Amino acid sequence: MNHIIWQGRCSVLVYLYPYFFIALCTLALFPIHPLLSAAGFAIMVGFMMDAYTTRYTLTDEEMVVAGGLLGAEPTALALKDITNIYIINDVPWHVFSLGWVLLVLNEEDDIHPCIRCVRKPLKVGALIESAAIKAGAKIKNHEEEQPPSS
Repeated sequence: MNHIIWQGRCSVLVYLYPYFFIALCTLALFPIHPLLSAAGFAIMVGFMMDAYTTRYTLTDEEMVVAGGLLGAEPTALALKDITNIYIINDVPWHVFSLGWVLLVLNEEDDIHPCIRCVRKPLKVGALIESAAIKAGAKIKNHEEEQPPSS
């Protein structure tokens, strides 16, 4: 039985740069025809709904990524297959306590599963790491705790 450890969703700020681009295009197109501005606004709302509906669930055996409106069907990743975890906590998202958690299953692959724009990525990464180690993953750069010497 899979026990749920953590659940989260993607922040709507994941598309922050496209929002600015769409807003500028919408403002530029408004004098030409107001209906074109409405189309830009609809595209922006579509991006927001896609981000809002992207969900993540961490259980004691797997990480389930349920894609948003524009994404694919839910994908389950076995925690025991994780070899490394990277936290990407960069501008401008770290101002909002947002970041990415990159899960490496095979170092030689070019594409890795990613938890996009999630709140408190360091905490999420630590939760995934501890659950993966309990599931039997061999995560690089993890120092085993030594019992205190007497």
